[in-house]
Amino acid sequence: MANRTDPLAIHAHGFDPQFLIDKITREKIYQCAYWKAECFGLTAETLVDKAAQLTYVGGLYGPLKKPTPFLCLILKLLQLSPDKEIVYKYLRQKKFKYLTALAAFYWRLVGNGVEVYRELEPLYEDFRKLRVRRENKYELIHMDELMEELLLKEDVCDIKLPRLPNRNVLMEEKLLGPRKSKLEQELEEELRESGALILEETSKQDKEQWEKNNEQQQQQQTATAQSKVYHKLRFRDLLVQASNRTKGRKLMEQVQHQPDENTEQDNSLAEWNRLRKELGLQPLK
Repeated sequence: MANRTDPLAIHAHGFDPQFLIDKITREKIYQCAYWKAECFGLTAETLVDKAAQLTYVGGLYGPLKKPTPFLCLILKLLQLSPDKEIVYKYLRQKKFKYLTALAAFYWRLVGNGVEVYRELEPLYEDFRKLRVRRENKYELIHMDELMEELLLKEDVCDIKLPRLPNRNVLMEEKLLGPRKSKLEQELEEELRESGALILEETSKQDKEQWEKNNEQQQQQQTATAQSKVYHKLRFRDLLVQASNRTKGRKLMEQVQHQPDENTEQDNSLAEWNRLRKELGLQPLK
């Protein structure tokens, strides 16, 4: 009778909850001393006392593959199949960390995909330390690492876990929303608090950048205008120089071809006398 499932227990995944643990492991649990001495007559309330006494998490250990007390209590929970509200209280209490780990493992075995993600993902923010018993040694992990194993691995503590649908599939079917970590929430709060300051700094930076761009444009326009004036003046000076050179050449040519002063005077005196003669005046001497 002690190894039978509670008649009022709801089947998990369509069959007896105890069958979630393979038969060989179940038989080893039934034969171990902890099961016979400590798990007999336990209820959902008295099981809390036994879970509070746990000192490590584990499956089978040693050359004879003996079951750990943690594994025995998992099987006892499968026999009892407590209500969801009781399991939720196990998960959300903060006093006994091994009770939380026990409830999380049990819920991973019997819960559906949506319920498993919804209840176990908040434990990613739980960083309490746990001891884990491996083959012949102990290891130290954290609660969030155990949740990572339960959600991603197929075999934990020598128990093959039921298949868990991919989270992206549940999100596409709109059964789950996107998961937000505590870090993202803190970041969003900081952004909300510093939003006004960021806007002010951004506006200041934009104003400074606009003034800098405007100043650069004005400098470019001034430089362009000065360049145009310079080119105009330079062109005018070149024209003046060219015209001066042309006038200078003409004057040189005139000087070169100009006759002597005596010859010019003689020519001019003869010309005046000719004009005076035509006018009926006396010639000059």
